[in-house]
Amino acid sequence: MLYDSGASHSVISKRTWKEIGHPKLSTTKNLVAYTGVEIETLGTAQVQVNAFNKIIELPVMVVQNNDVPLFGMKWILAFNLTLPPGTRIRNVHTTSEKKETEQVEQLIQKFAVLFKDGTGKINTTKAVVHMKPGAVPRVCKPRRVPFAVQDAVAKELDRLVAEDILEVVDPTITPIEWASPIVVAVKANGKIRICADFKITINPFIHSDPHPLPTFEDLVTKLTGGQQFSVIDLKDAYLQMEVEEQSRKYFVIATHKGYFRYKRLPFGVTFAPGLFQRTMDNLLMGLEGVACLLDDIIITGRTRDEHMSRLETVLERLSTAGLRVQKAKCKWFQNEVTYIGHKLNKDGMQPTTSHLEAIVKMPEPSSVKELRAFLGSINYYSRFIPNLQSECTPLYDLLKKRTTWRWTEIESSAIKKLKSLLTSTTILAHYDPKLPIIVSSDASDKGLGAVIFHRLPDNSERPIAFASRTLKNAEQHYSAIDKETLGIIFALTKFRQFLYGRQFVLRTDHKPLIYLLSQNKEVPKLAANRLTRWALTLSSFDYTIEHQPGVNNSPADALSRLPLPTTERALEEEDGNTFGKRILQIQMEDMVLNKRFLQKETKSDRTLARVIEHVQRGWPENKTQLDKELHTFFEKRTELSYEENLLLWFGRLIVPEKMRKAALRVLHEGHPGITGMRAAAKSHVWWPNIDREIEHHVSSCTSCQESHPKEQEVPLFSWSVPSERWSRLHLDFCGPFE
Repeated sequence: MLYDSGASHSVISKRTWKEIGHPKLSTTKNLVAYTGVEIETLGTAQVQVNAFNKIIELPVMVVQNNDVPLFGMKWILAFNLTLPPGTRIRNVHTTSEKKETEQVEQLIQKFAVLFKDGTGKINTTKAVVHMKPGAVPRVCKPRRVPFAVQDAVAKELDRLVAEDILEVVDPTITPIEWASPIVVAVKANGKIRICADFKITINPFIHSDPHPLPTFEDLVTKLTGGQQFSVIDLKDAYLQMEVEEQSRKYFVIATHKGYFRYKRLPFGVTFAPGLFQRTMDNLLMGLEGVACLLDDIIITGRTRDEHMSRLETVLERLSTAGLRVQKAKCKWFQNEVTYIGHKLNKDGMQPTTSHLEAIVKMPEPSSVKELRAFLGSINYYSRFIPNLQSECTPLYDLLKKRTTWRWTEIESSAIKKLKSLLTSTTILAHYDPKLPIIVSSDASDKGLGAVIFHRLPDNSERPIAFASRTLKNAEQHYSAIDKETLGIIFALTKFRQFLYGRQFVLRTDHKPLIYLLSQNKEVPKLAANRLTRWALTLSSFDYTIEHQPGVNNSPADALSRLPLPTTERALEEEDGNTFGKRILQIQMEDMVLNKRFLQKETKSDRTLARVIEHVQRGWPENKTQLDKELHTFFEKRTELSYEENLLLWFGRLIVPEKMRKAALRVLHEGHPGITGMRAAAKSHVWWPNIDREIEHHVSSCTSCQESHPKEQEVPLFSWSVPSERWSRLHLDFCGPFE
């Protein structure tokens, strides 16, 4: 065959087709050569291609003419072959699709306003906030913004005002009843992103919109009979909805530039998904072959003309309503799209197998530890399949004491059979939007694992889908708390179609995350940029986080220890890992000791250097194996993180010994007293015995002692002389003694 990267399809002649056993043909359009000449095409056949030490089943086009067979682009991509230097794939399509493309371009030109830059404004509905009785207003103080990014934050606020998303609030004219703090993070392209932390202010008191998201059956009904599918992605979905004037008081944000309030529905508000779905359902009401899930609209038709007509109607309604569309994310006339774990094509909805790959392609265990994790997950699922444990007998033999590890075909066959049982319909549940959802995640030194479950009416839990991936080299050096948080982000982005707009339970075996990521806790003030961005990603979901002991988290644990070899990650997982990994929230700029000096002293500090080594490489099982000076860090080991050569505990900077006096001086500015210094430290810094050192610093301050109010002297009273021995005893405290 002729290697031809310019051919969109691989092609064989009728004669060759007969020689290979004339496999079944499916009808297709005629191909068109690059010269524009139409080529008589008999159809498409599925053939097994044996090349480059691989056997792959692929489609091949069969033509009438006896010409040189072509090894085209689709086969090149399937075999992952190297393209000629300088080649860049922009589009792969046949000329027969040219007319279709031209029609779409004409529609885009006709509704050009839909695809313009900027944020649209829905003119049919405004967002109104309904608060629960007894709601207690909360006005949060603005968080300090590092000097290095204050100008960038100010410019971003000005941009949002210019785009009519924010408006300035003057508290001397408009009383501030509610105010949420902002969280600043850096995007991958270096731009500033500003989000409000509503989960600690209005979210607990807002009535949710009860409007349901479309069910699986709703979509199937609306899209049945479709031949091809178009998907329209709405730009900045919620921000296109205006907030009603009286409700804007709830969306005030406190910044270093003063108070602002949202004029548009912002990111991270709990009632937004239901309200937006209601608005879109009303907008597209009465249209056949059209389904909508939040900001994704799917259009189809029984014929191409019907599809085009419906597409034009949808674009017209969106344009009339004042919406904007994100052209780069739209798809036109696709033969197949994926939705909620199902492939949608002309044959209807078919389940995909991607949600089973984490089990089916799970590597075989290579150590006792990995095998024990795998068998732990088997034990969990044995409640659904009788006698499942009996299939594990040859594997349990390898766990016996004094047994040499020897992996043979017997163990390999047992693993294959167990995988087959784990992915059978006996265990798996089909996604049902009416049933409660539970997401479980875990992280190991090797990878990430996640499982999404349904809780059935009998209170049992059955898996819907599995996911896993291997950690990248840099991720393997993350601290325990960072790895576990990454595992959660991986789970939520992998299962986003199941979860977005729905309330669900999030389970983790890492207890510190219950505090850090709880819905009623604010985004960490001092957390590394990585954790800050991940916390913002989580704020768009409606979840309750629960702790689950590791022994009960075996399904996700096994997937994390035996992950798929892929290290590909979603954009949300990369958040905070790009653009220099900046820690934005550290508020120590006033110190004479700069960040570079902090990094240098952290590295040279004998104790902290050893702590960092344990954070990156693991801690011993017992603190008795460590020097006494490390015992405090051992007790906090699951809460430590290391980023940008700085060590943090629960987001608080751990200050090296040489810099602690300087840190105390900063905390003591304004002479706030012991209580004030401790409060400031809780937001910024920590080291062992910091409370004791704060007390000593204040007691050593002459100004504090001179201005300290004198305690009222208690008058002395004489005790009466006892009438007899041991009739009265006097006690006092003494010590402590070393």
